[in-house]
Amino acid sequence: MPAYEVDLDQLDTVRHDVQNLVDYCESLRAEIRQAAASLTDFEWTGSASAQFDALQQTWQDGAAKIQAGLAVMTANAAASHANYSAVQAANARLWGR
Repeated sequence: MPAYEVDLDQLDTVRHDVQNLVDYCESLRAEIRQAAASLTDFEWTGSASAQFDALQQTWQDGAAKIQAGLAVMTANAAASHANYSAVQAANARLWGR
């Protein structure tokens, strides 16, 4: 059976870095929503307005999917850290360390 190690500090660093990306995505999405809204604060109608709104919504939907995927990665890293920590503690108890 191959041996492997999990660096819990590195795993926690990765989790933290990915969480920072989740937070940055939310901030960026809000900033872009605000900028897009300021571009359309006036009476803008017609096909250009409709196309802009549709493209903006498509971008927001895509950014939300990326953010959700990163949030899943963060949760998985946190769960992995907890699981590996529990295994390490159980092994230490088993081997009297």
